[in-house]
Amino acid sequence: MKITQQDTKPLVSIIIPVFNGKKYLGEAIESALTQTYPNLEILVINDGSTDAGATRRIALAYREKIQYFEKPNGGVASALNYGLKVMSGLYFSWLSHDDIYYQEKIARQVQFLKEKDPNGICYCDYDIIDENSSPVSVMRLKEIKPQDFRCFITETSDVHGCSLLIPRRHLLNLGGFGIGKRTTQDYDLWFRLAERFTFYHLKEVLMACRRHAEQDTVALGRIAREEGDALYTHFVNSLSDREVQNYCGVSAAFFFTELAEILYKRGFFSAYDAARQRGKIFLRRHSMLDYFRIKSLIIYQLFVSLPLFSIKCRLKAFIYNLRLLKSN
Repeated sequence: MKITQQDTKPLVSIIIPVFNGKKYLGEAIESALTQTYPNLEILVINDGSTDAGATRRIALAYREKIQYFEKPNGGVASALNYGLKVMSGLYFSWLSHDDIYYQEKIARQVQFLKEKDPNGICYCDYDIIDENSSPVSVMRLKEIKPQDFRCFITETSDVHGCSLLIPRRHLLNLGGFGIGKRTTQDYDLWFRLAERFTFYHLKEVLMACRRHAEQDTVALGRIAREEGDALYTHFVNSLSDREVQNYCGVSAAFFFTELAEILYKRGFFSAYDAARQRGKIFLRRHSMLDYFRIKSLIIYQLFVSLPLFSIKCRLKAFIYNLRLLKSN
């Protein structure tokens, strides 16, 4: 169903997927319940928790105010897709069980899209908090043109999945989240969505993202790196020449050369190779002066910045292991 400007208060579904979330789930639900937006439903999807019923008990303490579902464990993507299937709202809003929405989050985004484009997708800035809910930093995203979103999320992973408000029909049209992905299901979907729909940046801090050791991207370190490498290799190879040139102008070769260094430092070595190859293709189209400038940047990366980065990483690992030995 297409959303129109006449839908003054469209129903919004907040989906909270959770697995063994007793530590933070109550805080997430409370943040959803205190939204100022009046037309909400809150769905908690228990993804087969194995904590002796602790997650269930926390959720059911709110049984009069939320909808609660249980399913066999299948990962975050499967829980989000389950929520997408049973929700009634015109808009979908994902809230991780360990994150927090500020009171105006939904209201501001619905109003923003009503004024901008009711069938667009909205993302916002956010705070970063620690495991004790203490502030760590503020993430204010770079301002870009909506058509540059795919290049932007190839260059950075700063857009937070729980900051988005998305028309449900867009998600259904693309088949929802990729079940086979444990840590990259969000960016995989945003990249696919951005090929067909428009992402708009609301420059307001409307949620808090929690960083802690139990997160999948931390706990599943090797899997996260492998999935991230495959994902960004796909991104690099999928960006059209027109997208890159519109984003960077005549400096497309610089974009891929600098992107290669970013990907290398994140441990995404296949994506690094892909970016270098795309950079070489654009390099052939540059003037002789630009050619030598970009070649100089590549030489600097290969012989200075990347070796220094590797030495820095090894030194950090050595110091960390030395401290472990001393503590034992």
